[in-house]
Amino acid sequence: MKKLLIFLLAGFVSLPALAQMRCSALFSELLAASVSSQAAARDNRAVRTEQWDDVKVLVSQMTIYDRQVTVRRVERSELIRGRTLFAENLGGDDAFFVGLNSAGHMYLVANVYRYDGKLAFEKPQLNTRSSLLDRGLVVRIADPDGKIQDQIIAYFRQKGPPRSLDCAAGVCKLVSEAAGIELAQNVRQRVLPHELMRQLITQGVRGADGRRQQTQLFVIGNAEPQTVLQAAERVSRQYIRTATPYIAGAGLTTVGIIATFVNLFI
Repeated sequence: MKKLLIFLLAGFVSLPALAQMRCSALFSELLAASVSSQAAARDNRAVRTEQWDDVKVLVSQMTIYDRQVTVRRVERSELIRGRTLFAENLGGDDAFFVGLNSAGHMYLVANVYRYDGKLAFEKPQLNTRSSLLDRGLVVRIADPDGKIQDQIIAYFRQKGPPRSLDCAAGVCKLVSEAAGIELAQNVRQRVLPHELMRQLITQGVRGADGRRQQTQLFVIGNAEPQTVLQAAERVSRQYIRTATPYIAGAGLTTVGIIATFVNLFI
């Protein structure tokens, strides 16, 4: 009996020790995994530094939509000081820009012209004295001879800013009609900002002559690319679900168009 009590007591004392050992081992595994993950993230990001005009940019490789993409991030210190960023800070003389901001809005900048399309064919906004780039994602599309920028500006002067279904559709319509360049390859990309940005990031842009244009992805601010894209997707879904019944009720569309909108998210 005495031996049994000693055995049970020893077992009772050893249980916390075993649990502590197991917890310690588990904690060590998690810590090692965390350190390994953080190291991998650092290795994935810290590559080199570039100087654009007077702006310092960090260049890294990042996986976006299962593709390795070169990402240029404007250093946080540049924005902490409250500085605003303009196209000319990122080589705007020989390029135009398509941006997707953190609110899910898409816009275009060419020279000192900034175009912001509106929803449901409302009058768009055109600023002829601003090349402001919002915080979020910006794709810089090379235009070495300035021809595309000239075509876009000439379009504005002759026809004004185009009305469209939404901001992404406006950007696509503008670049297509002004310069003969099709940014979108299907309906989803033409009306959904995050899908159009996905196309620009993963597939790039081809000029009117079919040749691939040089593109560069910039991140302005602290948000991660995936976070901006996901936010834009949520905004698009909310808009489609809210707007479709009103459009149908007003008799401004056909059943086929409504079905197309519904199918975008099925």
